[in-house]
Amino acid sequence: MRKKIAIIGAGISGLSTAWYLAKKGYKVDIFEKSDRIGGWISPGGSQDFFFEKGPRSFSTSRSSDLLSLINELNLSADIIYSDNEAKERYLYIDNKLQKLPNSILSFLFSSLTRKHIFSLVKELFKPKGNLIDETIFSFFKRRFSEEIALTFVDPITTGIYGGDIHSLSVRSCFSKLCELEEKYGSVIKGLLFQKKHKKKANLGPLFTLNSGMSQLIYKIAEHENIQTFVSTQIEKITQSHNKVMLYKSNKALEYDFAVVATPFNALKQLFPEIRLEADSIPYNNLTIVNVGMSGQNHLIKGFGYLVPRMEKERLLGVIFDSNIFKKQNRGEQTRLTLIIEGSLLKNNLNNFIEDILIRHLKISKCPDYISSLECKNAIPQYHLGHKEKILTIKKYFKKRFSKIVFTGNYLENVSVNGCITKSIQTANKVEIKIKL
Repeated sequence: MRKKIAIIGAGISGLSTAWYLAKKGYKVDIFEKSDRIGGWISPGGSQDFFFEKGPRSFSTSRSSDLLSLINELNLSADIIYSDNEAKERYLYIDNKLQKLPNSILSFLFSSLTRKHIFSLVKELFKPKGNLIDETIFSFFKRRFSEEIALTFVDPITTGIYGGDIHSLSVRSCFSKLCELEEKYGSVIKGLLFQKKHKKKANLGPLFTLNSGMSQLIYKIAEHENIQTFVSTQIEKITQSHNKVMLYKSNKALEYDFAVVATPFNALKQLFPEIRLEADSIPYNNLTIVNVGMSGQNHLIKGFGYLVPRMEKERLLGVIFDSNIFKKQNRGEQTRLTLIIEGSLLKNNLNNFIEDILIRHLKISKCPDYISSLECKNAIPQYHLGHKEKILTIKKYFKKRFSKIVFTGNYLENVSVNGCITKSIQTANKVEIKIKL
């Protein structure tokens, strides 16, 4: 008899885990408390402007598992790649956009970076650190300089995590840099060695699906072994003997195994008997604003720009959507996405957008389309000691639940590709446990 597996949470972690389990022949039921599947992967836009609310551009060289999943779902023909000009990126510093260099030559002559050459040279000869963990700010200040940390590393970090380099763990957020320091004695030496052995891709630096990433979500749900239940709140999970019991509306559902793919702060509700602080892994809040304008593209070439926190702006960055994937444009138009820290009052939204367009981008044209989404608990924050915290949590659950496993972006990687990689591991782990 086929084993039945329940998955709680229909974000990319839950859905991709369901896919890999369904491929192995297991019957999988997915329960999602909201009225739609996909989590932060969410369609947006209108008839005139194509937008996505969540992740929509992915590194071609660092998304092998995502690309493999797209291929398995027979969606490869819908992949589109960015133009090379998407490599151009900017920082908003001193009230103007300043282009980041993308070659050694441009680095040497850029007014933004040439003053930091000595700090980079010194990094080659600095001794290794001896701390078990440290903040991102501490690591880059120690190896490079405080100015490099605040000017360059801070906006890059907020672009990925939306978090503060003074609180986030370098070992959890940028573990590869710690490994380079440990192995080569220098981050720069390690990066140069890796670049020497890195294969160059002929494709564009970024990719997406032409009709939107939601295609991937709905294609997974079409698998014959997968059934999804939206607007379904699982209130409690217990394990009794060789079965897992899910409770909803005073009804009990029995399964052979369960995968919990919810955000971390939902665990306390699902397992009321355990002693875990619900807020022991904090999440940040973001507001995503899509802006569209018909007619001539008003944007400079490039992917977009980030804003260091030292500039004292609410804005974290802007993505130039109409530049990156031009095939998604509907005629001549400007499409951009603003990423704002925290919540933004609706009645202040238009004024905020107007200010950014004029002051940052020198665009005086009024938008034809505006849509905003407040993303509460958007991205888990890997604060100092995160790896130890996760290890403790894993040990805690392993002792108590032999038929329940946990996955999600709060564990070790917030990217879509990272979640899919973890899902492959989770599905294999479940199969091993079932066969024991």
